[in-house]
Amino acid sequence: SGKTHTMLNHNAGENCGVVPRFSAELFQRVEQTQEQSPHRKFLVSCSFLEIYNEILYDLFVPNRKKGAVGLEIREQKGIGIYVKDLTEIVVDSSEKLMGLIEQGFLARVTAATKMNEASSRSHCILIVKMFQKDEKDPSNNTRATVNLVDLAGSERAKDTGAEGDLLKEGANINKSLAALGNVINALSSQATGQKKTFVPYRNSKLTRVLQESLGGNSFCTMLSNASPASSNCEETMSTLTYARRAKVISVKAIKNEERAQVAKLNNEVEALKEKLMATVEPDDLGSAERRDLEEKYDRQIEELQGFIKQTWEDKQNLSEQHENERLRLLDEAKLRGEQLKQERRRRIELLTTQGDLMSTVRELQALDGNLCSTWAARLEHAQTLDQQLRSQVLAVRLYRNATQQDFELWQGKRNEFAASQQFLQQISSKLTSMRKELTTLAMLEDELMSVLMGVVPEAERAVKCCAESSELAEVTTLVVHQLEAYRREIRCFLARSRSDLTIEGGLQDLRDALGKDFHLTEFEKHDEEGALPMPLGLSSGRIEDAHLSASSNTSASMCGRLLSEEGPFGGWSAG
Repeated sequence: SGKTHTMLNHNAGENCGVVPRFSAELFQRVEQTQEQSPHRKFLVSCSFLEIYNEILYDLFVPNRKKGAVGLEIREQKGIGIYVKDLTEIVVDSSEKLMGLIEQGFLARVTAATKMNEASSRSHCILIVKMFQKDEKDPSNNTRATVNLVDLAGSERAKDTGAEGDLLKEGANINKSLAALGNVINALSSQATGQKKTFVPYRNSKLTRVLQESLGGNSFCTMLSNASPASSNCEETMSTLTYARRAKVISVKAIKNEERAQVAKLNNEVEALKEKLMATVEPDDLGSAERRDLEEKYDRQIEELQGFIKQTWEDKQNLSEQHENERLRLLDEAKLRGEQLKQERRRRIELLTTQGDLMSTVRELQALDGNLCSTWAARLEHAQTLDQQLRSQVLAVRLYRNATQQDFELWQGKRNEFAASQQFLQQISSKLTSMRKELTTLAMLEDELMSVLMGVVPEAERAVKCCAESSELAEVTTLVVHQLEAYRREIRCFLARSRSDLTIEGGLQDLRDALGKDFHLTEFEKHDEEGALPMPLGLSSGRIEDAHLSASSNTSASMCGRLLSEEGPFGGWSAG
């Protein structure tokens, strides 16, 4: 429905998203205010995080490894709710802020579903903090925080076709959105004057991070995106109901003065010191438990004092450290990317040089098993058929050579009736066996070509689905080329084999030797009384056993039987 487009689209013009508009307006106002009041200084910093499968990740940390530990959500009086160890970078222009957002957005998890080619699989939150310092009157020092949220949309598995990890992601998205709906319902109930209702902020990381934005010292605005498609009617109604409930929430925002925040932090430090002193006095606590409490309070006091003592210069120095670390990680990622490209080129060259189709398919499976899940098994079956086909060609060649030898022996014994008849019987038997082998050969050829013709179109479609210049596309393209080369090799082998296995010369010698003596037309058959006789023999191609055995020209009848063995079998022929 366009949620990410509405929030983050940075194209210039009327289609510009909320975040680019906010960024441009923010720094424009800062510049105007400093021109009017030079004694007022501003410091703007930003953080960018995503909530993926209920785990918080820092999007300013490039190349997050799979299985990386997520960030922790903390709450402290005087500070409020914050994400511990979240990178915070000082920005001095709209261009720098948008550049950081673009880099961070590349690390966000997206995937293709049946409903969206680039579906957001996580919620992302851009946190912009602004500090204002009045050099003439420190009491006017203030701070503000803006949370700009791009929510992932709810989805039904039957509509998106999600399976495996996508299904798990969708379930966690729906869970967090349901928790957000429960929080909105509770807050709207309080706003309408009902009795105080418990607000379940802690049921989801999303609602916990946004607790102050939803029901704290803040203003809150919700933008609802609805699809115009009639098939999404239920989702549209649910979204509108969501927005109607959120609209009645009542919030109160007051100015965040730095002096008041420091006072709260000092009070919290004093309270922690009192708790720390209480653990030193004798009580029922064991030494190990007392030591753990002391360490806990010491850490909290140290953390709060760090917040109190932190100056603008400290914030800028810390931001520079984060920026340098981020750039260092980007350089390392770029170097690893170049190394991976070189390794990819080396593997592609090796696979191309080897020309082994199965090795290339296995490499493709390692990259994306879903893309070619059945190719390996089908191509292994094709190779098995190829081996059987080549063995079958050898068997036919043996019959062909033996038959050719019998023809040569028959020519030498043609004037000897008994020997000639014996050789002709042998030739007939071998041709019959050869016909059976040729039939099997034709079946193997059809099955082999059918398997290959089934894989080739799938591979060609897979190439179109892959991103251009990606390793997956290169390997898939190589599979297509090797498949075509393999298919051409088989066709050339079969063409050569058809030419080598012919015994047409022997049969032609048989015809020439018989010459004018080979006539079987005197054996006529009357199908019905008074019908014209139907000639039997070479002219009709019908030579029946009863007529052949009744022939006085036994040699001619045997030759007629041999000549009747001719005929194609799937392109293969004994003649």
